[in-house]
Amino acid sequence: KEIGDFGSGYPSDERTIKFLKSYFHDNSRWPPGTRKSWKTIERIRPVVKLSDFGD
Repeated sequence: KEIGDFGSGYPSDERTIKFLKSYFHDNSRWPPGTRKSWKTIERIRPVVKLSDFGD
């Protein structure tokens, strides 16, 4: 199943970060197969969850 253009998947890839934020915002969960222990998720998790209330 295709979930969209998520970039390279590397933590420094802006496209990956934007995809993860957008997916979480739209679905209230991370994309299937996402490793919650991944540093990118750990770094953006607080930002994403807080932005759901202020947007």
